[in-house]
Amino acid sequence: MIPEIRPLRPDDLQELSRFLIEGFHAPSDAAFAAPDVLGWKSLEPIHDGDEIPRSFIASEEGRIVGHVGLCPTAFEGLSLPPGGITTLHMVDWLGSRVHRALGSALMRHAHQKAKTQYVLVANERARRVTGGAGYTPTAEVTVFQKVLRIGYRWRVPGLGPGARLLRVGRDAARKVLNPGRSPQIAVELRQVREFGPEVGPILDDWQARAILTSRSPERLNHALHYPRPGMSGWLILVGEQPQGFALLNVVAQGTVRTGKLVECLVQGDDSALQHAATTALTEELRRQGADLAIGFASTPWTTEALRLSGFTPAHRLEFTLRDRERLIPPGIPIHLSPFEADYAYSS
Repeated sequence: MIPEIRPLRPDDLQELSRFLIEGFHAPSDAAFAAPDVLGWKSLEPIHDGDEIPRSFIASEEGRIVGHVGLCPTAFEGLSLPPGGITTLHMVDWLGSRVHRALGSALMRHAHQKAKTQYVLVANERARRVTGGAGYTPTAEVTVFQKVLRIGYRWRVPGLGPGARLLRVGRDAARKVLNPGRSPQIAVELRQVREFGPEVGPILDDWQARAILTSRSPERLNHALHYPRPGMSGWLILVGEQPQGFALLNVVAQGTVRTGKLVECLVQGDDSALQHAATTALTEELRRQGADLAIGFASTPWTTEALRLSGFTPAHRLEFTLRDRERLIPPGIPIHLSPFEADYAYSS
């Protein structure tokens, strides 16, 4: 018999934290499973009056034996109807080994909450699970990186002196051979505590050229409420006019501080502006103490901007879509970034 599946409640947070840390064999202080972070991503409203559950637990005799978190949003943009197409990405999905059918039951429960579902797949095991559930490979996301502080390799545990020296030398060579080009446009970054209507024209422009998940001010501001230090919001100005916006985060991954280009959208299809914004944001990550910068690219213009800014490909993720009614038209560029799901803050 499958345990009861119900929405997460505030008094479940401590028990859920324990269940996720034990189930994923994570460190006891893992941020993704901390009660304050779980409360933020599962219970804090995104919109006024937002009452849609974003986390479901399976319980048996008062103990949590399964969980699935939802990141509900909507695909918006080119060739899609006003209001977009509802979608979601599952996170922190875990079932007890004692209940072998529980993981599938939680996934089916999640699928009922949106017309489409998507995941960014990183390994073969995940491909088998999502493929069996009707997810289809749709696009590729290249994860780019740029070393900002070569010396960080000396702090990475588990490497001998020779291995560390080899990696430092490789990073130094990449930095010399691929320093990035100087931007042709001058931009200014202005930090903001919250986003407002100024992002509207930028989003309208992108939605006329591509498909992307919702970047409404409410969703951007929810990201800024992340309860750990490191997340910041920025307007990208040319002169005094906002021509783009961005989210950055600096995440501690062991001894390494990873700077994430969570989002960077600029108005218009001028690749020089995208390049200038990417370069300025990368320098801001360096100023904040990041050792390594990470950015995602799923469109040609984002790929070009990262390459021009001195980033190199690190690995790839597979964007897989479950779209039983074929609501998302094929052949249209889909913009994906660490803003999807928990990539903005996960280590």
